Amino acid sequence: GIEDIPQKICYISNDLNCNILDASGYVSVNSKIFSAILDVAKVGPDYIPGHAHADTLSFELSIYNERMFVNGGTSTYEDDESRYSERSTSSHNTLELNGRNSSEVWSSFRVARRAKPQNLQLNENGSCIEISCEHDGYSNLDGDPLHKRTWVFSKNKMTIKDEILTFNKEVSHTSKIRFRVHPNISVIHSSKNTYKLTTNGKEVLFIVKDRHSFLDESLYA
Repeated sequence: GIEDIPQKICYISNDLNCNILDASGYVSVNSKIFSAILDVAKVGPDYIPGHAHADTLSFELSIYNERMFVNGGTSTYEDDESRYSERSTSSHNTLELNGRNSSEVWSSFRVARRAKPQNLQLNENGSCIEISCEHDGYSNLDGDPLHKRTWVFSKNKMTIKDEILTFNKEVSHTSKIRFRVHPNISVIHSSKNTYKLTTNGKEVLFIVKDRHSFLDESLYA
């Protein structure tokens, strides 16, 4: 039953709490304004990973009781291009390196090389909570790179920092990070790296620092 699932709950303040679900590998962070789910889990049970997606270190976020950042979803189990796309890293709110999937997903239900999350850290800093994790899904590339993601939450703000950790600083890689917005959310590209997201008549600012960003269309299931 549910009472048997290992779970740690930490309350940072009256406005912020964090649930660490050891059995599933997910972490949730909640305030009065938002609810976030962080995927720091293995891609699936080792003995049956067929439903796995290449989604390690992705997340979903609801604000003002409306879904805002969502992964691409699943519309089919047929062995076709839609299935390949929906299982890919590019269909999830995480980092893609050199155009590769973080885990090798293929056919309808097959998985080969799998990203393994590691070094999960949770730190409290005043009224903020910081959660970081790494995965080795790109370690077969030159320089054995690791993807490290850090989420920092406060009462009304979330900051995400992505890093590529490599033993060979002379090797370069191309990264792309997608933040997929639910189709019910209005998005306006207001300036170079600032976007206004509107839900329930309330506005949320999404700001990209130190990198080029653009707004594009995608499919959601």
